[in-house]
Amino acid sequence: MDRTDSRAARRYLALWFPFLPIDRLRIARPDLWAAQGDAPAVVVENVRGAMRLATLDADALAAGLTAGMTLADARAREPELRVFEADPHGDQDWLERLCDGCARYTPNAALDSGHGLMLDISGCAHLWDGEAELAQAATDRLERHGMRVRHAIAASPEAAHALARFPAAPAPDEDAAVRRLPVEALELEAESAVALRRAGLRTVGDLAARPAAALAARFGEEAVDALHALLGLSHRPLAPRRPRPAIRVERRFAEPMGSSAHAVKVVAEMAAEAGEQLAERGQGGRRFEAVFFRSDGLAFPIRVETSLPIRDAPAIMRLFQERIDSLSDPLDPGFGFDMLRLTVPRADPMAPTQLALEGGEARKSEGVEALVDRLSIRAGRARIQRLEPRDSHIPE
Repeated sequence: MDRTDSRAARRYLALWFPFLPIDRLRIARPDLWAAQGDAPAVVVENVRGAMRLATLDADALAAGLTAGMTLADARAREPELRVFEADPHGDQDWLERLCDGCARYTPNAALDSGHGLMLDISGCAHLWDGEAELAQAATDRLERHGMRVRHAIAASPEAAHALARFPAAPAPDEDAAVRRLPVEALELEAESAVALRRAGLRTVGDLAARPAAALAARFGEEAVDALHALLGLSHRPLAPRRPRPAIRVERRFAEPMGSSAHAVKVVAEMAAEAGEQLAERGQGGRRFEAVFFRSDGLAFPIRVETSLPIRDAPAIMRLFQERIDSLSDPLDPGFGFDMLRLTVPRADPMAPTQLALEGGEARKSEGVEALVDRLSIRAGRARIQRLEPRDSHIPE
């Protein structure tokens, strides 16, 4: 099979979220977003003791602000600037959820660098009447949920990645579009990109016209490898995200259970069973949900989250009991509960812990994590804050 046939055999859809941290805040924290007005917004991160702009919204870009600028310089230009601190873990979790949602388009959806997703849509496009229709359906759904997204389709992941981030001028075909990309699309070190431009090499096509050996001798093997990947001569294998199914434990009853207290005891037994499954996976739960199904068709979901992964049933039940006690309307069994379900929607890796002689995990004194979990249930996780030491030259 020649290179052209090989490239035509596979098709990739790249989805890029240029404003992901800001879009996530606007969607997940509308109260915090609205509280700061409608001025330009930026997300900042600490870089070597200085607060620098990491992500900017369209208004901030229009005001002349750029990524990497210090917060002090940005405020000098835009005094009313809205500032939010970067949350890489929150962004990663959000991106993983977006990736899981793309399973409706292809079973091969993977995380891509720089707040992006890569979908292998080979053999899937006909289900949507074509590649363009599939891409339109994916972007429309994301935009309805408030995410701003750019996309591109190509024969290799690298080409799709670059075309989504560096829109090129209209071209007769994909190969021509790739060759018109700027050298920055190679994503080399900044010094290498500057050196390429100084040498008069401004586009991918300029590099492709030069002998590979000469490019490697002057700019390094990395430049040649990146060029070959963009041109489809080589590409990295895609690593599709394969989320494990969430742990779920159910209890069904021939006769409805009329006591809420008894139902909570059954949930405790289910929590112990879920803890055993988590231990087999080497994980601990970060989010638990217990659903009480009444015989009249009503369902009462109760959710708790934890600061650190846990799988100890008593610790899980203390959080559930705290949540149940804080309900404005007591847990009413009505004519009785005929089914109970406990799920673990989110689980993280958890190191093995010391076992107690009488069975189960050895009890540890409750630390600040347990306090944070209880306070989060009572007041809401968004209200819990902590002080963090930071290197700064500002005396106050």
